[in-house]
Amino acid sequence: MDFPRHDTASAARPDAITDPVLSALYRYWAKLRKSDGIPLRSDLDPMEIPQLLPYVLLVECHDDGRRIKFRLVGTDVAFGSDPTGRFLQDAVPKGPYGAHIIELYRFAANTETALYSEYNYGYTRESGPRLIKRLFLPLIGTAESPRMMLVGQIRDKSIQVEQSAWQAGPGKIDVLKLCRITGEAVDWDEASGRDEREASKEYSRPHQVSLQKRA
Repeated sequence: MDFPRHDTASAARPDAITDPVLSALYRYWAKLRKSDGIPLRSDLDPMEIPQLLPYVLLVECHDDGRRIKFRLVGTDVAFGSDPTGRFLQDAVPKGPYGAHIIELYRFAANTETALYSEYNYGYTRESGPRLIKRLFLPLIGTAESPRMMLVGQIRDKSIQVEQSAWQAGPGKIDVLKLCRITGEAVDWDEASGRDEREASKEYSRPHQVSLQKRA
């Protein structure tokens, strides 16, 4: 599957992130930066963002992003399939969607700033989420550990589905937005997290989606 080169991702301001949870995650990550640099993995404290954790992944980037290992997968992201502890290339399903996810993560792992994406997915048989928004945030590792990424993922819950995109395997994939996020962001603080906590409650309401056991 063809995927945009690095130079085809547009540059955008933080307000291009249209989801409140992902916007909050970007602000938290931006708070950790020293000047315009990339935060250290050791600067990340999950206890500071408990309301965001269901929508967060923490991954290791090996071999210039050619191998991605899942270290932490939030409960909402793990809907339908939980790849914690596995390499992306081993966990992802075969087919167009799997190739798309591998390339998206590789692309993000080689981007030196935040990367935001919105994709529409179409299915021929089983139905999964139609829209998924993702935010990739680089983190510097240590001499003992590789570079990492903090990833936020929000799936559309406007329609009830019983399968994740990994399970349903969309055959139609349309990019709506792919952009490198640059610029100042409002500092994270308790007040700025209020709207995101409300959004998290809305996303997690049980009537919105029929959840299955994590694989």
